[in-house]
Amino acid sequence: MPIRDKDVETLRGFGRVTRDNKVVTERAPYMLTRKLEMHTGPGITEAVEGMGKITGSIEIPKKLARDLVGEALTLTLKDGRRLNFVIMNHDGAIQVTGSLEPPADSVQP
Repeated sequence: MPIRDKDVETLRGFGRVTRDNKVVTERAPYMLTRKLEMHTGPGITEAVEGMGKITGSIEIPKKLARDLVGEALTLTLKDGRRLNFVIMNHDGAIQVTGSLEPPADSVQP
């Protein structure tokens, strides 16, 4: 079966970036796309569980981003969901290191 990515959600807004639960920047613009890997064939399209990815950008001032290369960071989106990521280089390129997590106040004990 051929495999293709399907955009399932576009996320835009301003979010809080933290490192070790300490605020790095309170208002970071972000534009992200959540994609789901789909298998397609004659008369069938099915999602592949656990094979999604998130792409896009999180804007952090360059001077600040340079000091955070390789650090584990968390973006809290405007809806409260959280996304872990790492700044990969001095230009501010990011790598998502997990999936979207539910808002902190909705996590069950």
